[in-house]
This record gives sequence, C-alpha cells and structure tokens, in this order.
Amino acid sequence: MKKYFIISIILFLMSGIFCVEAQTDTVNVSAFVPEWPPGGVVSQDSVFPIISDIEISQIDINAVNISWTTNEIAVPQINYGKTSDYTKTFIGDSFTNNNSIFLESLLPNTIYHFEIVAVDRAGNRTVSGDLAFETLSTFDIIPPANVINFTAKSFEGKIILNWNNPDNDDFIGAQINRNINFPAQNQNEGEMIYSGNQESFEDQNVEDGIKYYYTVFSYDNVRNFSSGTFVSAIGIKTVTLPVEPPVISDPPIIPPEVFLSDVENLETIPDSENKKIEIKWNNPDDDNFEEVEIRKSQDFPVMTPDEGEVVYEGKENIFEDKNIEEDKVYYYTAFAKDKSGKYSAGVVATGTLEKFLPSMIDEIKIKDISFIFSKEALLLPQRDDEKIYTFPSKEINIYYDSKNLPKTLKTIMITV
Repeated sequence: MKKYFIISIILFLMSGIFCVEAQTDTVNVSAFVPEWPPGGVVSQDSVFPIISDIEISQIDINAVNISWTTNEIAVPQINYGKTSDYTKTFIGDSFTNNNSIFLESLLPNTIYHFEIVAVDRAGNRTVSGDLAFETLSTFDIIPPANVINFTAKSFEGKIILNWNNPDNDDFIGAQINRNINFPAQNQNEGEMIYSGNQESFEDQNVEDGIKYYYTVFSYDNVRNFSSGTFVSAIGIKTVTLPVEPPVISDPPIIPPEVFLSDVENLETIPDSENKKIEIKWNNPDDDNFEEVEIRKSQDFPVMTPDEGEVVYEGKENIFEDKNIEEDKVYYYTAFAKDKSGKYSAGVVATGTLEKFLPSMIDEIKIKDISFIFSKEALLLPQRDDEKIYTFPSKEINIYYDSKNLPKTLKTIMITV
C-alpha cells in the first residue's frame, strides 16, 4: 500500500501570493507554481531603489505638486505634516518610475515637512529624508510690474524680441502672446509663443509682409499677470539670390523707400499715488529726425498717425499724461517724424493706473499698546508669550498712538 502526504506552502511577497501543493510517495515530488511576475521568475532582489530628481512645483495657497523619479519601478508614497512627525500619508496604487503627487487641502502661509518613500516589488524600501515647502499667503493679489525696454526687430525669416525683466521679488516669468489683427489685451488672447524668465526670444514662424503684434505679460507664483506691454514688427521674407545675374535688358532695380526709424525703449510708468502715467523713450539717432508725436486711444492701439488723440509733440524723450482714469487701459503709439513730414511705422505701449492702495503697517506688538483697567494703567508682565491677564467680565480699554498709523487707514484687526 502506497503512503503519501500533502505539503501546502504559502509565500507572501508584496501583493503577490504564491501557493505550492505537492504530492509524494517515497522520493518523487510534483508541484505547480503560478508564474509571477508575468513573463518570468521571481528574482532575489536585494537592491534598494534610488530616489532622484525631486521637484516641488505649482505651489499655491492650499496645494503643491511633488514629483520624483526612481531607477526601478516602485510604489510611490509621501508622508507629510506640519512637523517631521508626519500626520498624513498618500500612497499610490501602482508601480512606476516617474512619480507625481498633487497634495491639496493645505493651509496657506504654512511650512510643511514631507518625506518620499519608494518600495520596489521585492519589498526593498528607500526613504528620502526630511524635506519641506511653504504654501503661499492668501493675500497676494498684486501682479509684478511690466517688463521694460520691450523691442521687436525684423530680420530675414525671423523677428527678434528683447526686453528687461522687472526687479520684483515675486517675479517668476514673462509670457509673450502674438496676434496679427491687434495686440492681445490679456494673457488668454492670441497665441502664446513664449513663457520663461529669459530676456530675449526669436520668433521664426513669420511670413513676409505680415504685421505681427507682440504682448508681454509678467507673472508671479500665484499667476497674477501684469497689464502687459506691446510692440509690433513686419515679417521679412528670406531673400534667395538668383542663380544667374540679371541681363542688361532687365529693368533697373528700384531700392525700397527708406523710412525714419522708430523710437526705442518706449515704456510707461504708472504712478497711482500722483494719478499720472509717465512715458519715456529714446529718440532715433538720425540726422533727418524732426520730432516725436504720441497718440493715445482707449479702444485699440493707434495704427496710423491720423488716429487717436495727440497728447505730445516735440523732441524730448519724456512726457507725463495726467488726463487719465483709474483701472482703464490706455494705448500709446509713438511715431517718429522726419523733416519732410513722413512718419515711422510706430511703436505701441500700454499703461494702466491701478487704484492707489496705502501701504500696510507692520504687526503691532503688545508692548506698543496701553491697557487701562479700572481707570488705571495696567502694567504688562514681562513674558515671552506676550500675554496679559485680567479678571473675567471686566472691561479693558485699549489705546494706541494714532501718530503711528498711516494717513489712510482702512481696517484695524484685534484678535483676543
């Protein structure tokens, strides 16, 4: 009579379960093992995954995107919280090399600590160590200033744009939108052809004889865009030299008519406090130059010297426009005029006078305030936490010297 027994083995590896059943008599064993991973045999992997290229982006008042790569596929995991104790965890649902996790429902103006965990199929676990980021404040609604010295020059087969980025701490980049019929009036109009923090760009997708309008908007972390400034240029077709020289019978080549150069570095400087827009430029370096004529419009940029309202005529390179209203876009076109009365093509810039907001004062410390309790000055205790103590249901009068307040005061907030 044959003797036999059944051997049951269960192996666990990550999410894979391996079951082995075998029957044997004296020495012969037969077994069935399901294939894992699909297409191969499980390897004895003891190498830990490597985390690299960690990038923190899209920081907002209550969200952030964190991305990284691993040298082998692994399950992504992020532990995060206000301290390195990490009170929350996000775990992905698949193995991947390129990882990107978007964290939401964060508090504004708060520093968060986080660590990245990568676990490969063999259970090898790598931790990045403590990292941190800070969410943005909820009160940033002011965009950075416009770029200055925005110019466009046509060459054969391309138009080269140059500018200077503003000197603002919250400036992140500049976005250029291109249009044919008229300049883009906001960052969503026209075709976006550039976005970044460089100060030059070559537009090589131009056609001969087409006038292109370029609008550049500067922006900050929370995508506040400036009002924008404009330039225009006409595309020039690439000239191909003839294979054979022209014969004598060919008609003479008439050179193109030479026009006066435009003014350069046209810019507008809004002054909300004094309710004016200052306009600056550089006159062309040409012996035939006579004067500059600036025309203004509110509907669209002036294209010819017989449109819009004339606000300046002369040889200076600065003008102050005081006949303006707040929160309205004004288009200024500067034409250079030669001694025979011919005009240049014209350069366009925009100006917007935003409502004047008084500067905010710093946070008032408790030592700057006088407290009157029971008609006598309450002496403040010398405590690091800046707290005072009194009896319940008793009235306290709070005094602050008005000389320390700005002339225009909108709100005082007291938190008790």
